[in-house]
Amino acid sequence: MGGVMKEQGYQLGIEGYGYLAGGQFYPSIEASGDFGTLLPIDRNTSFWLRTAAGHNFGDEESVFGTTYFGGFRNNYVDNRNAFQYRTTLAMPGTDIDAIPAHTFAKATAELNLRPIRLNNFGALFCYPTWIQCSLFGTGLSTWIPNSTHKMYYSTGIQLTTELVFLNYLKTTLSLGYGHLFAPEGFQNGRHGNEFMISLKLL
Repeated sequence: MGGVMKEQGYQLGIEGYGYLAGGQFYPSIEASGDFGTLLPIDRNTSFWLRTAAGHNFGDEESVFGTTYFGGFRNNYVDNRNAFQYRTTLAMPGTDIDAIPAHTFAKATAELNLRPIRLNNFGALFCYPTWIQCSLFGTGLSTWIPNSTHKMYYSTGIQLTTELVFLNYLKTTLSLGYGHLFAPEGFQNGRHGNEFMISLKLL
């Protein structure tokens, strides 16, 4: 009672996909596992560990044989889940697809704080129902043939609120900030910052 998202449990998955380009086939495989539990410190407060690993079997010299990470991955106006930082390819704090990997392993620790319920706030044509804060930290390990193994770290926060228009139309507004810690020689430096704003429709 009182929750706005899944607060405990587990989810396991494995998938394979491939690209056919220029007469060559580029297969990949990816496995993921999410594990969550409620915390006794406060009602509806949960902790999740989200993990993923994958490998590309195609030619590492081709963009189709490489996996790319980066960004919150939310659109300004979106129809997908508001918490895109939970997806495998997300890495808040840098540009989308800025981090390449032929093989990767990733883990995200996430703390979802108790949502704040709002009553008698707003107007009849537009009012928020709840506000929720999520804190997360991610570690990404990447391997590329004939290159050194690299580690990337990301920390961030996301504030999410549900808005109701005209008593019937529900939408979600998300604000986020991410900071990236990268190895030497990464793009414009070892640190990166990203601000995110996204409106999920319906």
